[in-house]
Amino acid sequence: MSGRFLGLSAMPSERSHMMKEFARSALKCSGSYYYRLRATKVVWQHLLNREGRCRYREHPVELSRAETVLLTSLREQGIAIAHVSEFFPSHVFDELVRYVKSRWQSPDVGQVLQERLAAYRLGKPDVKKAFLVNLWPGEPVLDFDHPFIRFALSEPILATVNAYLGMFSKFRAWRLEATIPMPRSVRPSSSQRWHRDEEDRKLVKVFLYLNDVDASAGPFTYLKHSHTTGKWRNLFPMVPPRGSLRMPPNEDEYIPKSDVIAATGKAGTMIFCDTTGLHKGGLATEKNRFMCTLVYTSSASPWPIRYRYPTEFRPENLSPAASFAVRNNPRQREPRFYR
Repeated sequence: MSGRFLGLSAMPSERSHMMKEFARSALKCSGSYYYRLRATKVVWQHLLNREGRCRYREHPVELSRAETVLLTSLREQGIAIAHVSEFFPSHVFDELVRYVKSRWQSPDVGQVLQERLAAYRLGKPDVKKAFLVNLWPGEPVLDFDHPFIRFALSEPILATVNAYLGMFSKFRAWRLEATIPMPRSVRPSSSQRWHRDEEDRKLVKVFLYLNDVDASAGPFTYLKHSHTTGKWRNLFPMVPPRGSLRMPPNEDEYIPKSDVIAATGKAGTMIFCDTTGLHKGGLATEKNRFMCTLVYTSSASPWPIRYRYPTEFRPENLSPAASFAVRNNPRQREPRFYR
């Protein structure tokens, strides 16, 4: 290979810049092939997730009728909707709502809310996704006594998620947020536009509405049959590890409206969704939306666990499925302990 081909006849500073660009392009290309290989069915299912699949077979769980209905819809459409009352006694959801109300009324959340609204009035939102207000206090810590953590690791949820993935899943992250109404002049941005999530080849996110959500509160919106096995899987397809291709400005013109579902619902509505399918968050225009998001992937996900462990971390006291869900990801060698 001649030096002229690599631009070695140029000035030293130019050669250095060209070599850096060449190396960056090569790494980007090789990284793309690496993640695409990981996402192939054979590698993902039979190699990277061998342990999760074996553990799932060792500890079979018989699904209830309600869980079976959820699973069928999730497999066929990529999304399933139910109400929390079908799986849990009323006091479980009541405790979650009380916690959210207490956080919404707390001084720290109130201050953030006022700052966000003031920034929007000035036309200068100060952070990405300024339409979301985080209700979780401080850094997420896996506290098994917390009502939301107990809910996330409960048998009805894990049984449905694991049955869909065909393996024991990893509990990757959780969020507790309020979506606040935006002025009508504000256009959808970030996760409010159509996209696919990139955490894994196949995953489940569980969304729990903690108040009534109608069209004015920004409901979660999904394109049915756009998940891994659906008929719309090649519409703006997944490109590991970046998620979906960049959407054009007129993205809505490409989305088949007959298969779009805007998931409005009463407080307690649960949405199980494979978010590798096309979806978007709603744009609230009049009402707040209070929602908890739970994220479950396979062990093969390259994404780190998004929480810290308590110093007294005892997963052996949990069910086999819950213990596997929270044990350290193999690619995150040392747990991040909270002190």
